[in-house]
Amino acid sequence: MASTVTAVAHRGDPYRARENTLRSVRSAVERGADAVEVDVRVTRDGVPVLLHDSTLERLWGQDVRLDRLG
Repeated sequence: MASTVTAVAHRGDPYRARENTLRSVRSAVERGADAVEVDVRVTRDGVPVLLHDSTLERLWGQDVRLDRLG
């Protein structure tokens, strides 16, 4: 019995491009990902943004909550 493996790229390909960006998603697909999981958060004024964390601290060094921006 053959088994099927599905490769899901978490936040794209963060080793080659910043996570949750189009470049990262494209890279993951080009490298064989069957699916790409991204994170969507919303700014204070309702704009959807691809970002895993609730703040900008880890990626941009700014301790600012995304839901307080906009």
